[in-house]
This record gives sequence, C-alpha cells and structure tokens, in this order.
Amino acid sequence: MSKQKNTGPSERELLLSRIKNLVIGSAISAAALLLGILVHIDFIAIPALLILAGSLSGLLSHLLQLRRLK
Repeated sequence: MSKQKNTGPSERELLLSRIKNLVIGSAISAAALLLGILVHIDFIAIPALLILAGSLSGLLSHLLQLRRLK
C-alpha cells in the first residue's frame, strides 16, 4: 500500500486560521459597538440602538467561540 500525501492544510493550520478570523471579527464587532456608543451619546436614535445590539451580539458570539477554541 502506498501512502498518499495530504496536500490540504493541516488541522492546526485550520484552527489557527479560524482563531485569526474570530479575532478579526471580534475587533470589527468591538469597533461597531464603539461607533454605536459614540453615535448614541450624541443623539438618541433607533439606528444607534440597533448598531449597539447587533455589535454586542456579534462580539459576544465571537468571544465565546474563541474561548471554546483556546
């Protein structure tokens, strides 16, 4: 029997790539949350509240996934 070479990315590389993507997603969510807070401070608007809720949800999701992976 001949051994076939695995030319795809290793499991470690896939995991590191996923962690990197989650960190980037967390940073984007945190930036959106900060933007929502700054907009909300200037004036109260429904879009600002939606930005806050959505970005907080995304940030928590990314951080929970990172915690499970590490």
